[in-house]
Amino acid sequence: MRPTPLFRQWLVAVVLLALAACSPVGIESPEADGVYPDPPAIQLSYQQLPENIQVLLNGEDVTALFVFAADGAQANGVDLRPWLRDGANYLQLVNPDLGPRKFYYDISGPKVHILSLSEAEPTTLTGYLWDPSGVSQATLDGLALTLDQDSGFSTTIVPQDFYEFQAGDELGLTSTTTFARRDLPLESVITARLNPGGVGFLERQISAALAALDFAAIIGGLNPIFDEDASVASARVDATNMTVGTPQLSLQVDPDASDRLNLRVTVPDLRVDVRARGEILFADWSASGNVSADRVVFTAGVRITAAGEITVALQNVAVALQGFGFNINNFPGVLESLLDSTLREVLEDLVRDQLRDQVPQQLAALLRELPTAVTLPVADTEFQVAVLPEQFFTGAGGINLALGGSITASADPAIAPTLGFRFREGEAPVLDLVTADGQAYDLGAMISGNLLNQALLAAHESGLTRYTLYVGDGAGLPQEADPGAEIADDDQLRLQVAPISPAYVRLSATDPAPAELAVDDLPVRFELKAAGSDQWQLLFETRVNATAWFDIGVADNGFLTVSLYGAPRLEILAVDQGGALQLSPGLVENLIQSLVPETLPRLLQAVETVPVPLIDGFALRLKQVWVVDSETHLALAGDLVEDPSVTQ
Repeated sequence: MRPTPLFRQWLVAVVLLALAACSPVGIESPEADGVYPDPPAIQLSYQQLPENIQVLLNGEDVTALFVFAADGAQANGVDLRPWLRDGANYLQLVNPDLGPRKFYYDISGPKVHILSLSEAEPTTLTGYLWDPSGVSQATLDGLALTLDQDSGFSTTIVPQDFYEFQAGDELGLTSTTTFARRDLPLESVITARLNPGGVGFLERQISAALAALDFAAIIGGLNPIFDEDASVASARVDATNMTVGTPQLSLQVDPDASDRLNLRVTVPDLRVDVRARGEILFADWSASGNVSADRVVFTAGVRITAAGEITVALQNVAVALQGFGFNINNFPGVLESLLDSTLREVLEDLVRDQLRDQVPQQLAALLRELPTAVTLPVADTEFQVAVLPEQFFTGAGGINLALGGSITASADPAIAPTLGFRFREGEAPVLDLVTADGQAYDLGAMISGNLLNQALLAAHESGLTRYTLYVGDGAGLPQEADPGAEIADDDQLRLQVAPISPAYVRLSATDPAPAELAVDDLPVRFELKAAGSDQWQLLFETRVNATAWFDIGVADNGFLTVSLYGAPRLEILAVDQGGALQLSPGLVENLIQSLVPETLPRLLQAVETVPVPLIDGFALRLKQVWVVDSETHLALAGDLVEDPSVTQ
């Protein structure tokens, strides 16, 4: 919401109070509410350098960047660039306390704020554009928007998958902002990659499954494994037991195909105990013995497809029996040659049939660990998370699986409809063998920022983000709120939060944290219940733009985890002191700055419904989380560990 005249009067009062408190340090530049298209220098003045002075820029300590002289200090804009933010920035001094001073670093075009979407036909969309340098023009889906003097608009729209705003500011900077339909299925929003170390886990899992096969029962079902009757002799051979060594399996990326692996399985130390009987010149004979082979080598091409479901097929299967021999006393010599070829064929067919059946089955099961649909409870809301495999491909020594999907939740009819979620076009780059900082890893994943924003829209529509935060009594307020005598220790305080538009995520390759949560025009209602009363009364209302960086991890269950990084940042747009008490402007700002940030973790909960493909029974120990250069996708990578209790 744009600043109101009443808010401007309130802001003037805050400024006058700040000026009244004389400080031994002055901020010469940047100017309050100044707009800078280039990184501005920060210049301080003083008559005597204060001890232990600290300079904070957007909550980050940048004191070390200053050159201090006898009468002032300065930091170059180029050096401050990593700590500057596009849009509002806040400069603050500690020891002595001064600020915060707001100024603008303008390096992008206007920002779109959506205020309402009517339910009646025709559908009317209202909102405004804002830019510190002023808005010069705007279009929606190629048609010019009529803007009022505050850059507000009201226009009719028709239902469609995407809505695209284009706008320009007075500096000539432009912006494109796209909104997507709430339940739009998203293509390739998650891409998982297994590097050789991760493929090794697949190899061991499948090898373990092969080692568990009951070869004795399998070969017993084939009896007799030899049965011949010649003119002078006959023989029947039955298997009584079969043992094999531990199968060794290898999967290698086929350099000549983008969707195929080369499979090699070595089954060592085959031994089949047998019982034989028959006749030689009309005389009965019988004997025990064994059939053995040093190893059986099974090779095949593994072709994997992922079009709605994962299928695994073997091609060009070959089996080679090595070190074969048998030892059966009294076996008729006239049948030995036939016995040799028959038993070779039996063992080769047995191994071929079992591996041709088991390897695709086991591999497909491992690759299907991510469920195609799951209902995930978050607070009082159930999210529907749906993912479908779209493409399997290999490259750079690893295997990759691209997944499409969507995240939705049942809409609360009390929540006004919204335009959709913020959408950025961009293909996911293929992960490499190493992380962005050069570390090898087992498993990595690329996650689209669009999926995060769709989850945040689902949270908004479900009512999850509309709630009451009970702060407690006045004595329990944060120290920085400084209620003084205006709020008694035994007064009760609560905040009513009711966003008018969904929060959204912005990914950044240069910020201190990989992602930033933003919510625009957030209404927050402060209410007071005086000691001895059972009635809640309005204290004041405010609207703010709020942003907060956050870190990302992966839980043992394979879903994202989030945690705020640093202090959230608030831009106060309006304050309405129409309540029971007339509080001082300083107290109002302190309450807003200290309490509203406590509402932001609730807005982030929906991000924890985003899944990361994992191998069953393993957790991911993260090595790095980073954002790709296009800033459309979040990448994370780490090593697989068998201990499911591992934490990041």
